[in-house]
Amino acid sequence: MSSLLSRRSFIVRLGTLAAASALPLDALAGAFEPALYPPADLSYFERPVAPAPAKILFGYAAITWGGNDVQAIKDISEAGFRGIQLRANILKEFGERPKSPA
Repeated sequence: MSSLLSRRSFIVRLGTLAAASALPLDALAGAFEPALYPPADLSYFERPVAPAPAKILFGYAAITWGGNDVQAIKDISEAGFRGIQLRANILKEFGERPKSPA
């Protein structure tokens, strides 16, 4: 009965397996699949980041007024909000000349 694998090929493969088992797992992991991201310096994350002073401003969206944006601007400003989110349909009325409603 003839062998499919020669003794020399068996010894070479066995030696390769023994050499690979002596390497740390980190060295082997890079050999089989590419790194997802390039190496990065993570030392910047060792220092805590001081919180920045927060200034939260609230506004309101005019969509609730069902397209009556002028009334929405009036009501929202009377309620004390300093900001408003408008939809694109307000551009038909004001276009290039924004002004505060009377």
